[in-house]
Amino acid sequence: DTAIEKYHSSFLRKAGNVDQVKLTRSKQNLEAWLNNNYANKIFPSVAVGVVKGNELVYSYKLGMGDKTNYGLGSITKTFTGTMVMQAIEKGLIELDAPVSKYIPGLKLEKEELKSKPVTIRHLLSHTSGMPDLRYYQNPEMISADTTSLPFNITAQIYPAGYHYRYSNYGFMTLGVVLERVYKKPLKQIIEEEIFAKIGMENSFASPMVQGAGGIQTNLIDLARYASMWLNEGKSVNGLQVLKPETVNKMIQLQTPIPTFARTKKYCGLAWRTESDEEGVTTFFHIGGANYVAAWIQMFPKYDVAVLYLSNPPEYDDNLMTQLVIMQWKLGDLASAIVGSDAQIHRTGETVPTDEILKRYAGNYKNPLTQKKAA
Repeated sequence: DTAIEKYHSSFLRKAGNVDQVKLTRSKQNLEAWLNNNYANKIFPSVAVGVVKGNELVYSYKLGMGDKTNYGLGSITKTFTGTMVMQAIEKGLIELDAPVSKYIPGLKLEKEELKSKPVTIRHLLSHTSGMPDLRYYQNPEMISADTTSLPFNITAQIYPAGYHYRYSNYGFMTLGVVLERVYKKPLKQIIEEEIFAKIGMENSFASPMVQGAGGIQTNLIDLARYASMWLNEGKSVNGLQVLKPETVNKMIQLQTPIPTFARTKKYCGLAWRTESDEEGVTTFFHIGGANYVAAWIQMFPKYDVAVLYLSNPPEYDDNLMTQLVIMQWKLGDLASAIVGSDAQIHRTGETVPTDEILKRYAGNYKNPLTQKKAA
């Protein structure tokens, strides 16, 4: 806990002087780029926005309207994380309790790895030991017949708590945990605990929604969701969806990071996060699949967030390159809107010294395969 607190403080608000020429140039640059990509059918339709506090201060749309719903893909995981933390506030779930406490009979720990029990925190921070299936091929699967889950699940490849590995199955499991403790379908929980409290009036959760995906929303509702995070858990209609201390806990460091790093990039609880000496600089999540391209990114120091929604028929390498460019152009615009001299989305990298590198020299062994690497 001491190590976590060292890298995080409450939201630090900064203000700058807005340069209207720079602001106009940033808008024109973004819109010209979007128009070109839309004309070339990179984006069948797209909407982007910048949120400042409680207000959607900038939006630009091509081929869609303010209330056109689009899939969020993996951004759904942040909604699942929010609901889990709400349940923790209510005393329905314990963050460091084994997942098996809520799903009796579920055994995620692989015996030969000598793993400690997989907890709710491990699932929220992608540190359960389950593999990232984007990069790990042909994983061992645990049958639903032996787990009481409604789906098969991947077996561990390393002990819980050691490494970050992105896991859809981890968040799918959290969705089941929520259904067990609330005794309601996940769709109903989302509608009652998220949509109603934040005022996301036109958002939709599929009847087949799972903890890793299945929510659709629009630019206005996603802006309301971003405002709740900028306001440390308070929705634009005044309801406290999460306590400020819970919001802060969700963007704290969960796994060890070398101490020499000035800028720290890590996974908190459901959010990807970056911080520097002053505290958290940004937290964000992406949603990407065929017909889904979504992004939400908060910059708490400046009380500003950026968003995009689109529906590409194929989520290929070219599209991913264009989406990164769009994220940077939105970051440039957000910087101009808050009047920051520095680009708020650009963070410096720390190069370790030879003395630091010596600390990490040694022999390493895969705990599952026993394969060694120097």
